[in-house]
Amino acid sequence: MLTKVWDFLRNQMTQPLKNTIFSTNNIREKRTRGATGDTHMSEENHNIERNHESGSIGIGAMIVFIALILVAAVASTIIIKTAEELQQNAEQTSSDTRQQISGKIALIDVVVRQTGDELDNVDGNDDGDPHITIMDVIFRISSGSSGIYPPDFVYDHVLEQLTSFIEYTDEEHPLFTQFDRKIQEINLTHEDRSMLKDKLKNAIKTSVTPGFQLLLDFMTEKRISANKNDGVWSLPRGDDYYELRIREYTTTDYTPEQIHQMGLDEVNRISKRMSEILADLGYDANKNVGEIMNALNENPKFLYADTPDRKEIVISDYTEMVNEAIEVMTDYFYSMPKSPVIVKAVPEYSEKTAAGGYYQAPALDGSRPGVFYANLYDIKQTPTYSMRTLTYHEATPGHHHQIAHSLENEDLTLYRRFGYGTSAFSEGWALYAERLALEAGLAENPYDELGILQSEIFRAVRLVVDTGLHYKKWTREEAMEYMKAITGMSDTEVRVEIERYIVWPGQALSYKVGMIKILELRDKAKTLLGDKFNIKDFHSAVLDHGNPPLFVVEKMVNKMIEEAKF
Repeated sequence: MLTKVWDFLRNQMTQPLKNTIFSTNNIREKRTRGATGDTHMSEENHNIERNHESGSIGIGAMIVFIALILVAAVASTIIIKTAEELQQNAEQTSSDTRQQISGKIALIDVVVRQTGDELDNVDGNDDGDPHITIMDVIFRISSGSSGIYPPDFVYDHVLEQLTSFIEYTDEEHPLFTQFDRKIQEINLTHEDRSMLKDKLKNAIKTSVTPGFQLLLDFMTEKRISANKNDGVWSLPRGDDYYELRIREYTTTDYTPEQIHQMGLDEVNRISKRMSEILADLGYDANKNVGEIMNALNENPKFLYADTPDRKEIVISDYTEMVNEAIEVMTDYFYSMPKSPVIVKAVPEYSEKTAAGGYYQAPALDGSRPGVFYANLYDIKQTPTYSMRTLTYHEATPGHHHQIAHSLENEDLTLYRRFGYGTSAFSEGWALYAERLALEAGLAENPYDELGILQSEIFRAVRLVVDTGLHYKKWTREEAMEYMKAITGMSDTEVRVEIERYIVWPGQALSYKVGMIKILELRDKAKTLLGDKFNIKDFHSAVLDHGNPPLFVVEKMVNKMIEEAKF
């Protein structure tokens, strides 16, 4: 039974981990996380991303921290064998087993280098191959001398959710309810459905629940070792690790200090503009911008009436905004995507937990359009002044324009269309798209501009609190206090956001840094080219090369500048 449990956990967790940690491309994390070309391929994948965007934390936080334990160890010690060493090991095996054991070699290397265990202490499987699972790695590393443990609050969340997960009845278990819903949609006899459901119940009872119980026991045992600090600065070589995360997520060489100052500067600039608009609209100039915006979110003036046809009305309004943006944006690009983009409500089965909006890419063969999904579950989630910024971010000229443009670009290989992406580029472009729409006159109503600025200041605050936590040694409470004061978000919203940044160092920087870099390159091109500057040329230089790192974007823009001079 124990072997079955280990194998279940390995199948669920090891493969993504191998893809994440043991890449030879500077340990580039291959995430199903959002807004990159390869992560908009399915609604399920993009649900994951937008939940990350909104700060959802649960068992996912535990998984993130498991990755943090291992990846931080990469930054603090020489854990992973070089590609050449792995190749030498692989050459000693037959070609049909190389791929099978390569991940095991790397995992064993983690254990040996981090804990000092000898390979003789690693059990073999039935074929005599080294056999090690993700739980083995966690046990060995966490019981060693690494000193890398999550903060207190992570254990609290994980223990609570694991306990709830284990205590589900058969009929309430998420695996069972999802399975039951899906088999109702296929042509099966009643007997076959009953047989399949009984098998699943038995699998949950004999494999899934015992496996999660082992994980719960492990986390309970390690609770006493929880880190009393919140930032990665407190981990072994934490400053080096954080700089590595910044390089990975932003694809730039900006230092933590530079990014922190960028954030402060942007918060000041955006707050000043929002204050000007609010003063012109007659709001109390002595009140904090965040406080006023939080009140606007609750103002019935900006909310749809809760009528039976409310969803249809909102979707119609979103569609009108998309069509208007497409018409205006033709003046800013040499070509518009051939694939249309449509607006749909988030499906009812997922709307309670999904974020405010997300995007699904079109089919490569054109058989399915791009889809901008709007969450209409909570009437307060759709204040009218925030609708335009969400439209421009998710549809045109944001995610849909960028992703569909890449998919339809026949000059790109399939890998460059699907295989590589960075949130610094894709989310940076989507934020830039919000600004571009504002500049193009698509948000003439001052409340609509406030919606765009509210979105932007939220991302600017991330630069301050992420670097504050992991570089300037802010406490969780200090970061929460700053975010609440600037944004006016509720205590719960702020707590969830800050906890996300703690367990995912550097990731939240990518959005605003990407936007800043694109704007910086545009300003450079305008300065150097003067009257020769053409916004269409600039956008082609940025968008015609897939979803590249920002240093590649900079190279392409520099090339465009040189060619435009003559």
